[in-house]
Amino acid sequence: MRLSRGLLLGSLALAPLTARAQAAKPVDPLKRTVATAPQRPACAPTPPVPAVGEAQRRQAKDLAERGRQAAILGDSTAAMNNLRQASNLDPTNADLAYELARAYETAGAKRNAAAEYCRFLSLAPNAPESQEALEKARTLAPPTRSAAFDAGVDSF
Repeated sequence: MRLSRGLLLGSLALAPLTARAQAAKPVDPLKRTVATAPQRPACAPTPPVPAVGEAQRRQAKDLAERGRQAAILGDSTAAMNNLRQASNLDPTNADLAYELARAYETAGAKRNAAAEYCRFLSLAPNAPESQEALEKARTLAPPTRSAAFDAGVDSF
């Protein structure tokens, strides 16, 4: 009985010392904050585009001109359709990608507009409009976090 009382008194005497030692330990910043997933970039890498023949380029140019005329007349559906066909015929034309992105944006198709702005950036990364296109891509389709990661954080 004396031995257990002695241990009890000894542990009580040491308790303030161990509390101070634990308080002096540096706090791990990861244990104090909720982890967040890194945000994905606005533009995903695009696959390489195939070579285009001269006949396809001419046909794409004609369709693009029809699309521009339709846009001037206020027919956004026809403009979008013509520009989409032109862009499919000549996927290497950065100007078509930019015009199609603008047409999608005017029509309210935000996700498609962001994808076309990203395609424009991959075709002409140093173009004068590239900074504007990047900002529009980020605005129209902002980077999102992973739903699986969010579910894990919520359950944690």
